[in-house]
Amino acid sequence: MRRSLNLNRLVVFAAVVEAGSLTGAAKRLRLTKTVVSSHLKKLEEELGVTLIGRTTRRMRLTDIGRELHERTQGPLIELMAGAAAARDHARAPRGSVRVTAPIDYGSEILAPLLVRIQQENPGLVIDLILDDHPLDFIAEGIDIAIRIGWVLQDSSYRTVRLGAFKTWVVAPASWASSAPSIRTPTDLLGRPFIAGSMLKSPARWEFGSADGIHTAQIFDITMFANTNVAVRAAVESGGGFTILPDFAVRSRLESGSLIRLLDNWSLPSGDIQAIMPAARHQSAVARMLFSSLQTLLRQAAN
Repeated sequence: MRRSLNLNRLVVFAAVVEAGSLTGAAKRLRLTKTVVSSHLKKLEEELGVTLIGRTTRRMRLTDIGRELHERTQGPLIELMAGAAAARDHARAPRGSVRVTAPIDYGSEILAPLLVRIQQENPGLVIDLILDDHPLDFIAEGIDIAIRIGWVLQDSSYRTVRLGAFKTWVVAPASWASSAPSIRTPTDLLGRPFIAGSMLKSPARWEFGSADGIHTAQIFDITMFANTNVAVRAAVESGGGFTILPDFAVRSRLESGSLIRLLDNWSLPSGDIQAIMPAARHQSAVARMLFSSLQTLLRQAAN
């Protein structure tokens, strides 16, 4: 029977790939170069393949080695983060964590959850920065960034999906009497539209119906605002209709200050993601906060 794979050797292999040399990996792992070389050789023997082509001057990943690294990098990061979280669990977390999020998601969803986490961990200080534009991780000292629809093209950070959102058409409560006459997206043409200026195409929206009908509409913008909160306030004041993420308007629909239109038509949806440094570069208190946040968001979704 073939022996089970030694996961420690996968960690060594990942360190060699990331450091670019046996010497660099040895320094990173605080091992001797001989031990690193031995682990790499035994891993190749266990798998029956060559992972890294080595000469006296340089080393090069084979195609199989590159595929192995790509497939195992994420799981290894999560395993190390889990092990670190387990080690830290017995210690009461102390320290500060800086979190950034869009204004509407941060206000409606994130802030109440962070309060719960802080109350359960009195030694924790949370600095919540709400901004509808991406902030510089290093310059702003960000530990966790919540992004709505922004894609970060930087392999030095990891992305974790937290959930999803839908977009809804909403109007002020004063439109309630005329709402029954608005049955298709074309019925909104000519009506005042409040748009978010941060969107790439704020006037153009694609709709789909339960009957499989798809249509794109360009609405007449009467007012721009650079945050969803301001857009929502303008609509509540009677300025017109708009299209916003469900989390930004749900409480207003429940209170009656907004009404939903075209609820039998669908609009583009998107992911809610957390962007963070690689687990090994993240503080224990930031890992704890993110783990607690994930748990609360899962509970809220069920």
